[in-house]
Amino acid sequence: MSKLVTNGKVWIDGGLREATILIDPAGKISELLTPEQAAERTADEVIDAAGACVLPGGIDMHAHLQDGGETFFQGTCAAAAGGVTTVVDMPPYHACTDLKGCLRRKELAGRECVIDYCLGGGIVVSWDDLNSLDEVAAFGAPYFKVFMPADPPVDTALLWACVQAAARTGLRLALHAEEAAIINPIVDWESPLGFPRARPAVAETSAVAQVLEMACAAGAPVHICHV
Repeated sequence: MSKLVTNGKVWIDGGLREATILIDPAGKISELLTPEQAAERTADEVIDAAGACVLPGGIDMHAHLQDGGETFFQGTCAAAAGGVTTVVDMPPYHACTDLKGCLRRKELAGRECVIDYCLGGGIVVSWDDLNSLDEVAAFGAPYFKVFMPADPPVDTALLWACVQAAARTGLRLALHAEEAAIINPIVDWESPLGFPRARPAVAETSAVAQVLEMACAAGAPVHICHV
């Protein structure tokens, strides 16, 4: 079906301007039309976007879905309601650190997701999680994650091994950067400020500095999460 999205404001050449979007039967934007041009065109469906801005769908690169109480169906419905049209799932511990786990999660996501989705590689918190990252890379995951303040924490030796694995496989290492030794466990956890007071800025910045030096040495692709 071809579609016309009329009367909405579209970001064109550095500003919001009223324009009509023509979408061809393949689902691609084929033309941006002035109101005068749009009056002469027809389509299978016309969507009146009066009073709204017409924007591209958002991409959430780090969505914790099917983890705890929320399902893929619930999470992607919430994403769609907020204008997010693609999510990259961040699986829980050990769920996608090998091909078998990736395929299980793909089957579940394929049944429940109502928008486009992609599966991130599993969270690395132990040496065993590194054994099959080559399979995860071949599967097509865009990254794997390292969660430094796990129990037990990810130490320097394991972090260096993760950086080397990223360099070898091409998988981007997404780092939850918190040096566990610097986290302060003695705070008032009943206070809303308990969590930030437990985590001084240096817990993050020292971890980031360390992994960036490692990444430069190994030639590894790295992304710092939650900055």
